[in-house]
Amino acid sequence: MRRTIWLAASAITLSLAAGCGSSSNGTATPQTTASTATVPQITTSATKATPARPREIKLDGKNPCDLITAHQRAKFGFEREPRSGTNETFKSPDCRFSNNLAGYWLTTVTTEGVEVWHNGGRNARVEEQQPILGYPTIATTLPDHPVYKESNCGIVVDVADGQYLLATIQIDRGSVSKLPPKCEAARAFAEAAMKTLTASS
Repeated sequence: MRRTIWLAASAITLSLAAGCGSSSNGTATPQTTASTATVPQITTSATKATPARPREIKLDGKNPCDLITAHQRAKFGFEREPRSGTNETFKSPDCRFSNNLAGYWLTTVTTEGVEVWHNGGRNARVEEQQPILGYPTIATTLPDHPVYKESNCGIVVDVADGQYLLATIQIDRGSVSKLPPKCEAARAFAEAAMKTLTASS
């Protein structure tokens, strides 16, 4: 079950990252067969004035696994040690966490800025969120996807020019009703990571 979720969420990552003209998915891990699911094109929301960051926090050299403390892991009920890796879509470090309801991913994206989500270069719906600790925040979803529309959300936090923190949740089948709405759950995860990041930077 958990392996299935890892692979599904990897496919979602690439779905979100693909250009709007893309019609097929692949996983975010190397040497993995492309998924056959097709992602509908979704128009992103209009760009709004972005609030200023309290300060810039560069993510270079940051290990995303370190951004969720042992205390926070216990609070989320994460049952396994975090698994570090590289998100091949964003060419950036990521870390995987899990509990018995969902898989969670934290990616320290250092290869592009948050503006890519606003300019139509992603197959996702973008919605402005209240800032997290003063940092501009958006939510990304796939509302028209037949499988992932109810279970997946990404929270993007603009922490520096050309960089952002991405917190993603993929809720297990049958567990959607057991968690808060997907973007609320993803935001709680992002808030935990931002508390650690701001305190340690």
